[in-house]
Amino acid sequence: MKPAKQLLWILYCIIAGLGTLLIAKPVTDLGQQFHNGQINDPAKGWFYVLAASVIIAVIACLIQRYVASALERGTNKWASKKLGNLWLPVGSVVAVVVIVALFLGTNLKHVLPGNIGERLENINLQQHSVLERFTFYKDAVKVLKDYPVIGAGGGSWASIYEKYQNNPYTSRQAHSFIMQYLVEVGILGFVIMLGFMIFIFYKYIVGYIRSEEQKRDSYFIYFIIVLSILIHSLMDFNMSYVFIGMLVFIGLGGMAAAMDNHSTERVKLKASSMRGVFSTVMVLGSIALIFISIQYIQANNAAVKGQNLMSTSNNYQEIKAPLDQALKKRGNYPYAVLNMSTLLQAGYQQTNEDAFYNEEDNLLTQALKKEPFDKNMYAQLISHYKLKGETDKAYEVLKDNAERYAWDMNWYEELITQSFQLGYKALGAQDAVLKEHYFKSGLEAYQHVVDGVEHLKTLPKGQMQGNPFEVTQTMSLNAGKMQYMLGQPEAAATILKASIKEDLGDPTNQELARWYLAALKKAGQSDQAMYDQLIGKDPSMKDQISQLAEMNF
Repeated sequence: MKPAKQLLWILYCIIAGLGTLLIAKPVTDLGQQFHNGQINDPAKGWFYVLAASVIIAVIACLIQRYVASALERGTNKWASKKLGNLWLPVGSVVAVVVIVALFLGTNLKHVLPGNIGERLENINLQQHSVLERFTFYKDAVKVLKDYPVIGAGGGSWASIYEKYQNNPYTSRQAHSFIMQYLVEVGILGFVIMLGFMIFIFYKYIVGYIRSEEQKRDSYFIYFIIVLSILIHSLMDFNMSYVFIGMLVFIGLGGMAAAMDNHSTERVKLKASSMRGVFSTVMVLGSIALIFISIQYIQANNAAVKGQNLMSTSNNYQEIKAPLDQALKKRGNYPYAVLNMSTLLQAGYQQTNEDAFYNEEDNLLTQALKKEPFDKNMYAQLISHYKLKGETDKAYEVLKDNAERYAWDMNWYEELITQSFQLGYKALGAQDAVLKEHYFKSGLEAYQHVVDGVEHLKTLPKGQMQGNPFEVTQTMSLNAGKMQYMLGQPEAAATILKASIKEDLGDPTNQELARWYLAALKKAGQSDQAMYDQLIGKDPSMKDQISQLAEMNF
């Protein structure tokens, strides 16, 4: 740009920045109140934004009309000098570095309005948002290693990230357009997309340099939109919003419109023929997409209707009809599958007819073949098996998918519980091999949780853990029992003691203490203080501990 245009852009940025600072605090406060449920309507915040935008637009128009031409005349001599156009960009970079250093390194940040000063004060590479983003990116690389060429498919991060995550965070986005895109389309798709964008940018910049100033101004806004959004998308998920994605590709189209169009002799087909083929493909593709979209929308509407009928109708056929329609239009649609499964499960509970049970079994197993990472459907399948007492099948689902949900504390608690119950059942049937199989499986799951808790202690100080992940009393109780019944009383006592809390009047604590003291007695050891405390709470525990210690499993 010529110096005059550069000065105008800097001036507009300063004005917009000042306007942003003025409304930052009231808009932020209203946004937080709306998020916390203190207000129901954020319209006032939008009024601040719109009002500030209108005022700044008016100021910009006045500057463009009365100041721009004078500025152009005043900088003609400057523009004619060698490298005159570089003075302001270089000076701006230096000025920004100085300002950033002042705001981050001194108390000058506290003069800023709203929470901007606080946010600047918290900027460092050890703050939780930075550390968490780095974790997302590392986990995305793990996914890419398993799906390197064409990726794991659209929307795959939200479906499979739990299998690869370093700690139990919840994030349905990778917080980087590049990393998310690599996960979804792989290296091949990413290279194609990158090549397309580099070509557009290269041709646009070359055309910009060669073109007249008036033509430059006509398309420059597209370049700004695309570049700014893409740069921000390197560390955030804004490209996941359809509207923002549309802006980027409309902007790329605007940049392409500024490119010089030259036909090439190497292409044998005439330009008109190429346009005809391209137009035909685009029309057919668009029609197909429209019909598929209509089907999916109709399937969703039917599934919603079925769910609503569950709370208003007692007619089984009336509820089932829209759910059948949803599954017919979009087979294995998870939302419809889950609602249909709930309906069939209710039918089996009320009638005890195997037809309902078998239909639900087929529905879930077929759907999971298409959606093998849908945790809600696995939970429904586990509930389905338990309904008929098929706890061995429920255990298999928990065991087979434990790796996919490595940081789901509830999943592992249920797996450990099922392992103990099935092992205890095998013990009653005097099947030593099966008992050992289930008990060892449960203890492996318990050890996974213990190792996970230790791993979380290694997270950087500023990084948040995410969801709770800890050894629960239920886990310890079942794991301790399994060790005891495998003839390892010392190991059992160690596991049980770690989860006993002070209140021995609590039934769970009493159960833990009873097995702990029995394990110690079996191992020829004792804990007199806890023994006295427990007997003081419940004298009958004395005989129970003795009986338990004398039992041979």
